[in-house]
Amino acid sequence: MSLSPNLLRRVALPTAGAVVLGLGIGLIAPLTPASADVAPYVKTTPGTDTYTLPSWATTVRVEIKGAQGGGDKGGKGGSVAALLPVTGGDSIVVNVGGQGSDSAGGSNGGGAPGSGLTTGTNHFGGGGASDIRIGGSALGDRKFVAGGGGGGGDQSGGKGGAPAGTDGIDGILAYGYGSPGKGGTQSAGGAGGAVTGSDGTSGTAGASGLGGNGGDYAANERAGAGGGGGYFGGGGGGAGRGIGVLSHGYGGPGGGGSSYATGSATNVTFDTGAQAGNGSVTITPMGLPTVTTGAATAINAGRATLNGTATTNNAAVSDAEFFYSTTSGQACNRQGTHVDATPASKVSGTLAFSANLSGLAYGTTYYYCAAVSSGQGNVTGTEQSFAIGGEPQVTTGNPIAILTQDDEVSVQGTVNPNDVATTAVMRYSTSQAVVEGGGGQTASVSPGSWPDGTATTRSVTSTITGLSANTTYYYQLQATNTSGVGNGGVKSVTTKIGPANTVLTMPSNPVGNRSSTYRVSVATFDGVPLTGPVTLTVTNPLNQVSVLCVAAVTNGSGSCSGALMVGTNLINAKFNNGAYIGDSGTTGLKVLGVSTNVTKVKGSGSKRKVDLSGKTYKGKQTVTVYKRKNGKTTKIATTTSSKHGNWSRKGLNVGGGTVYVFSKVKKLESNRAKV
Repeated sequence: MSLSPNLLRRVALPTAGAVVLGLGIGLIAPLTPASADVAPYVKTTPGTDTYTLPSWATTVRVEIKGAQGGGDKGGKGGSVAALLPVTGGDSIVVNVGGQGSDSAGGSNGGGAPGSGLTTGTNHFGGGGASDIRIGGSALGDRKFVAGGGGGGGDQSGGKGGAPAGTDGIDGILAYGYGSPGKGGTQSAGGAGGAVTGSDGTSGTAGASGLGGNGGDYAANERAGAGGGGGYFGGGGGGAGRGIGVLSHGYGGPGGGGSSYATGSATNVTFDTGAQAGNGSVTITPMGLPTVTTGAATAINAGRATLNGTATTNNAAVSDAEFFYSTTSGQACNRQGTHVDATPASKVSGTLAFSANLSGLAYGTTYYYCAAVSSGQGNVTGTEQSFAIGGEPQVTTGNPIAILTQDDEVSVQGTVNPNDVATTAVMRYSTSQAVVEGGGGQTASVSPGSWPDGTATTRSVTSTITGLSANTTYYYQLQATNTSGVGNGGVKSVTTKIGPANTVLTMPSNPVGNRSSTYRVSVATFDGVPLTGPVTLTVTNPLNQVSVLCVAAVTNGSGSCSGALMVGTNLINAKFNNGAYIGDSGTTGLKVLGVSTNVTKVKGSGSKRKVDLSGKTYKGKQTVTVYKRKNGKTTKIATTTSSKHGNWSRKGLNVGGGTVYVFSKVKKLESNRAKV
């Protein structure tokens, strides 16, 4: 097991002379707990307690300190810090060692001072060890032990620590000092100090969990001090008595107890002589982060924002990310496309993170999963999904015919609803700025709406009526759905003066002939010949208008015979140009135009193909189909329309990227459709 980078930044280097064991990053150990999501368990009073781990815990970070030996010169307790794998819900038995006194050893294994006639400052009890036990409360269930310091006397007691406690400080034997107790090791208790003189006893050796007792003496201040408790305790000091003038002698101090860490622990750090006073135990539970995959937001025009949250559970999150795919079941197995989240890490508490996606395919469902990493391992949330519809894609087209009338115009465009229910209108105004700013009047579009599930480009037309003659209008196709508004470009068209341009050819001698044949030609202002009826009139000097005749015009030419009235019509009569009435009678105007519609798109990239269809202004026309990509126009097909003007081509290869297709009949160009 290894620590995450953020967790490593929160732990301290061991002090000089510390002994480091374990796997992974051995020179770093957590001497102070991180800011926790669940507060660490802390016990600083001597005695026994039980701590139950949270259900999510997989590791504990422990810091255990043994107690100091009794007296001003009592040896200080050792410490151990480490990480240990655990099972959530387990109970941990906690024992905190107490500092030795002048009459007893400290709780949890401190050796007792030797007995004399009275108590005195030269023989104190050893400090108790601190430990934690999992799976039971017996000595064999200890996972960590911090050794207690040896009891002090005239000389200093040994320090608790690892791999062994230190020996008590040796006095001058010739002056009657008892020998000090030896420090306990990880395999045996420290030896007891020897008695000096003949009327006292030696200290006893330390044992598993227990410090040795100090040697007894019949006089005060000459008994030995107790050894510190530990994995194996330190030995007790021997009693002391000098000879002659040196007969005042002092008992020897106790040895320090040893510290211990179980072999399954990692990042273990020992410190020798680190704790004054009573011992302490701190346990910080750590677990895999809990992760929630949130709902996607800002789904619009091929974009989406993924959201997630993670609770660190006392183990810093070092990497937050998302995986997504068009196939269900992949993302939460860390398959598919990966994207880093922001923010990516958090030391403690709850982290809310997100990532923005772009370039997503329209009409596609995406499956995604939030994922985080910590020093405890990698965790993913549950799978969520979203569908890309998005705001409509809109193109404003050209007028659908060369002919524009004095009061109306028909224009075209394309709309791709992108899988979301969509409505469309045509906005128009005599001011370009008004249209570009989203204003103006609106005209209906045919078709004007599409249900959910429509994801292909559709052609539309709009007839704008009630216009002024000889006026330039600006127009823009606009489509709206729940994901947003799509606007095509702004284009312009100019209406004409009157519906047609008629030219009357006068007879050679209208005054001399009461009945004459009048020839007439009719064309649009762009020169396209028309077919339909033309009424010829004459105005007399009294401004009275009479009808001469109605000419049936075919393909721009026609004639009719009319008789002039005797009298006023023969004198200074004014012959008028004919009035073309084909657009208001039963014979309609002939509109020249060609359309291109995309009916199906399949494949992707270089294998993308389209089916096209359209209509020409009359039957049996040669249609040339082009594609336009990156500013370059390429011919891709030709076909011939039916007798009714209908044409189609299927499976035309257009390739990848942004491609437009359109067709031409002679000089007439169709709408451009994006595929």
